[in-house]
Amino acid sequence: MTRDMLAAAVLVWLIGALAGWFVGWAARGEQHRTWHAGLRHQLAAAHAELEQTRAHLADAYDALDCAQAQHWQTTQAAAAVPTVVQVYCAPVIGHPAAPPPPPIHAAPGLPARGDRS
Repeated sequence: MTRDMLAAAVLVWLIGALAGWFVGWAARGEQHRTWHAGLRHQLAAAHAELEQTRAHLADAYDALDCAQAQHWQTTQAAAAVPTVVQVYCAPVIGHPAAPPPPPIHAAPGLPARGDRS
């Protein structure tokens, strides 16, 4: 067997292998169509699930907005109530501090008309 004949045999074998692979691939067309239909079904299910998740997320955002608005309204209503503040003013340096005001006591009761004691 010469070198040219060997090269021709390898070339014929490669062409046959390539043609056989292509014929096998074409024969599996029904299998490919079935696989493709399954893939399309999976993608449609994933798309429907994604749309459902988006709807749930939109509802959750709406609920969060309502909760934040209610919280804001309650804080605004609470802020409108006046606050009692006690202030202590330190005396000015160089001036004596004012004495504290006298304590307030309840006035004594008046004696009865007939009692002169």
